[in-house]
Amino acid sequence: MRILHFYPGKDDMIARYVDMLLNVMAEYVDSRKSTDLSELKKSIKQWKPDIIHLHGCWEFTTFMALIHADARNIRYVFTPHGQLEPWIMRQNYWREKYPKLFLYQRKILKKAYSIIAMGSMEANCIKNYGWNNRIETVRNPLITETITTVDAGCQVFAVYNKVLNSDVLKLMDDKTITALSVLIKAGQALDEKWISDKEYNIVKGIGQNDWFRLLLYSYQEEILSTVMKGATILQFIIPDIDFSSVSFYLPEKHHKSRPLSSKRNSDANMEFVTVIKAAHERISHKKLTLSNVLELSSFLRTAIVQDDKIERYLREEELSEFAGRLMQVAADFTCLDVGFMPVTSINDRATRKIKRIITKHLEI
Repeated sequence: MRILHFYPGKDDMIARYVDMLLNVMAEYVDSRKSTDLSELKKSIKQWKPDIIHLHGCWEFTTFMALIHADARNIRYVFTPHGQLEPWIMRQNYWREKYPKLFLYQRKILKKAYSIIAMGSMEANCIKNYGWNNRIETVRNPLITETITTVDAGCQVFAVYNKVLNSDVLKLMDDKTITALSVLIKAGQALDEKWISDKEYNIVKGIGQNDWFRLLLYSYQEEILSTVMKGATILQFIIPDIDFSSVSFYLPEKHHKSRPLSSKRNSDANMEFVTVIKAAHERISHKKLTLSNVLELSSFLRTAIVQDDKIERYLREEELSEFAGRLMQVAADFTCLDVGFMPVTSINDRATRKIKRIITKHLEI
């Protein structure tokens, strides 16, 4: 893990705090610090940090550091260092704090993956703004004896891990995402004969960190059991991890996945149409999930349907094109073969929009 600390360099207490974190985390985190933007840009380009930790409020250079991090898809953690405490906020509020708050300080708060407050009063103050609820409290051992430097370092490190365990799809490369689709296919087919040598080698080629992210994402999307079955079918030894004990952030408006069909229909053709109708309703509310796509592909791999009847039913419901787009989505996310598709797949702009809705389910 590579952490780049940034602060403007004017506050001696912040400088001491950053040095303290660098020292206590030296054995398990690769950390550096920057105090000016040119140094920050150089470190981002050459060192490629996993997280940028911004310190202190009311400095425009901190906002510029955010812009550089955001442009390169680097996550950032923000520590106000008590500068959002109510008594400080009241000082020169209308002449200084209010303009800065709404020009850039608000954006720093809103876009942070996590905000580390140093006390409950500051945490409550930040929460009351309503701009970001991802707030952690870690006391400053330089000003209180209620926590040691070692414990403070461990708690901040836990926040870093929580940030990197959130919205993990963005941290997965194309190869790992393809490996996930192959594992889903194997987990639904329940037979390795359906997996080509090329597909098998893609899964074989991913590393330990890739496995962790793949499995964590599967857990968060409620498809872990299928992925685990796929790994077992393909005889991969995977990490034994209790994901219920792994901390991560979910979007503020996160919704759990609900099945598309709650009961089986004796007519498989009508059940397929029912699933398509339910998916269409979900997509209109931007609530279609990866778990729903697996439900659809699992049904198509096992059900016996009549293409002509389905085509007629879909035409009557004006869902023919939407069903075709879902076939493409199922192919992309679960490696569903053309032979299982009762309608021709459609890959167009609307299809890509459906895929974006699905992939944004866990987006922070």
